Amino acid sequence: MSEERLSRLEASIRRISKEVVLQGERLVRLETGASKLNKLGELDERVTAFAEDIEAARRDRTLRDANFNENRETLLDHEARLLKIEREENDDTR
Repeated sequence: MSEERLSRLEASIRRISKEVVLQGERLVRLETGASKLNKLGELDERVTAFAEDIEAARRDRTLRDANFNENRETLLDHEARLLKIEREENDDTR
């Protein structure tokens, strides 16, 4: 093999070696990015589940509030009727 051809071959090997190293570095960056995306996906799932829990709690609270208000109105109505009955009884005893 001639000296010139050997020199070109060594230069080609160096270029290929540099490219392999660069591709390896790119692959590591891609793997790191993919790992971060997976972590973001997991975080998104957790946040979504938390938001769903909050929404369910709000619905439950709304139902409880409505039930409480209905019971309060019923109680006030009963109290008013009892007071009316008591007044009528007091008026009858006079």
